[in-house]
Amino acid sequence: MSTLRRIKKSSSKNTSPKREKREKLSDLQRESESPSKVDNGASWMLKGEEAINQAHESQKLLQKSKNAPELFVRQGEEKTLRFRSSAPLGAIFQYTLNVNGKWRKFTAPDGRDLFAENGLRKSLRDIWEVIDVDGYVDKEGKTRKNLPRFLVSNYQLSEVIKKYASKMGSLINHTWELSRSGTGTSTTYTIMPIVEESYDYSKVEKIGNEVTEYYAPPSLQEQQAVMNRYAVDNT
Repeated sequence: MSTLRRIKKSSSKNTSPKREKREKLSDLQRESESPSKVDNGASWMLKGEEAINQAHESQKLLQKSKNAPELFVRQGEEKTLRFRSSAPLGAIFQYTLNVNGKWRKFTAPDGRDLFAENGLRKSLRDIWEVIDVDGYVDKEGKTRKNLPRFLVSNYQLSEVIKKYASKMGSLINHTWELSRSGTGTSTTYTIMPIVEESYDYSKVEKIGNEVTEYYAPPSLQEQQAVMNRYAVDNT
């Protein structure tokens, strides 16, 4: 019987949600630590094929989620963008976890969901294909503009965008300004049209057909690897 099933069966009705979550994470931590113990007390070294493969799967998933070409707006920053269409590419449910000291996002699985089983909450997100007009300055000091990006929006921001699309008939005929204020659960995004002009999209690479590759949900094995790491970091 798996560790997660034992936790579920042994949970008491009187157990508080916080205590139950701690127990689950502690159990997951013991799972992840047991194959990592080696001779002479070198617990920092992974040993055994299973433990090493788990670590590689975890790193692979974290790298994949990190490499999605998203439009990122820092607190207090304003970004200029163009929409590639007047409707989102699609919508997903996402989990946000602090893993290895960094906040990571994972698409909710459509099968068994270890994130949900361990008390984590998912949020609905729309994914839009946009062009980052401002771009960034690379390490060589060169400014790279008009970059293809995904804009992942929460419910509040999506509602504002859709209202503009309804009123204006189209999003693609304008340049837009997106700003961010606040952090964490207090983060607020503001978007508004600033210039109405035509734009030649043919010069900018399209990435919309790659959305399912970047935002594919993790496999059960990948979920276990991430939750093992999450358990170590949060207990």
